[in-house]
Amino acid sequence: MVSVICRDGKFLVKGSFFMGNVGTFENSEYGEGNIAIGKGPKELMNDLEKAYIWMKPIRQLLESGPKDEESVAKMYEDYINGLEQTVRKNVKQVNDYFWYQLVNDLVDREFYFWEIEEAILPGFRGKCTEEECLDAYGNEELQDVRSKLYEEFEGTPNDGSLEKTDVEALIKKVFPMFNLDGLAAAIEPEYLCIEGGMLQLQFSDGWDNSFFCAAAVEFDDHLTPMDWNNF
Repeated sequence: MVSVICRDGKFLVKGSFFMGNVGTFENSEYGEGNIAIGKGPKELMNDLEKAYIWMKPIRQLLESGPKDEESVAKMYEDYINGLEQTVRKNVKQVNDYFWYQLVNDLVDREFYFWEIEEAILPGFRGKCTEEECLDAYGNEELQDVRSKLYEEFEGTPNDGSLEKTDVEALIKKVFPMFNLDGLAAAIEPEYLCIEGGMLQLQFSDGWDNSFFCAAAVEFDDHLTPMDWNNF
């Protein structure tokens, strides 16, 4: 949870925001850490008059509520905490969205993940051949489901309103040698910014940025993703 204040024309955040396997973003004091609100009250009110997409999630909240700085700060506090609760309730879908993007990156590039020691489960190290790993990319089940994954995860909500494929289970089945849990534990959250009503975040992994390197995405109030970038 976070608390938000307005000081010297800026909204400042204190507290933490849990984002599933991406990790927990945290400010130890107001404005000190990796959580920020992009616009101050004056910029926010200027944007309210325009049809910017990043204002859509909070437009009604701003238009229907008081406009003084303290009230808007409280609006942001409630909004951010509400988003975190949505993440916590639907953390499986949120995690699977990032694993979906991992599948895309691995398969599209036929990435040589077996050359990264941490990426191979201990029981497979020294036993898993390059040929076996390459063969996994051509797995029939994986190839058959990729278009379905695209329909389920590209530009769709991750708030529990849609049923989606268990991508974690799919990866562990198709790539039994891959240390997916280890990768999740190695992810390092870098920053989280609220731009209007959009949740923007960036993260990398602790395996020399081998799988996630300054990976960035933004979510709306229904956790619908936009503008995914990695590497």
